[in-house]
Amino acid sequence: MRIRASVAVTTGALVLSAMAVPAAQADGGVGDTKITKVVVDGDNRVDIGTSGLKTIKVSVTATDKSGIKGADGFSLTGPDYGFELTGKPSCTAVNATTSTCTASVKVDPRTDFLSNANAGTWYVEGVARPGRAPQADTGPRRPDGGR
Repeated sequence: MRIRASVAVTTGALVLSAMAVPAAQADGGVGDTKITKVVVDGDNRVDIGTSGLKTIKVSVTATDKSGIKGADGFSLTGPDYGFELTGKPSCTAVNATTSTCTASVKVDPRTDFLSNANAGTWYVEGVARPGRAPQADTGPRRPDGGR
């Protein structure tokens, strides 16, 4: 399932502000998988100064009747060819059918070539993978490794 949610971004003296992520809108998908929520940095606002490294956290909540077993890295795209890519998300089950997958990207305005031209609406795009996540086997074992 692919999702593309917009994030408004404004820049002033190289300050990015991601604001007001609208409700997620799916660009298509397979089966019953749906992205139900996208959150950037907890409050959908990201401020990046001119000199320091900033870690941006992206969370995507997805649902499917068979569960969510994982997600691909999220891409963030913005005006003037703005582009950032998160690492591989880790997913936590909310219930049997819904999971929230979270990943982050480190942005450094000194090396990531961000400028006022990157101000405007940014988009978060992600892919959620339906299916049951592998469950940890935590049951008791005999000394020989058997049950």
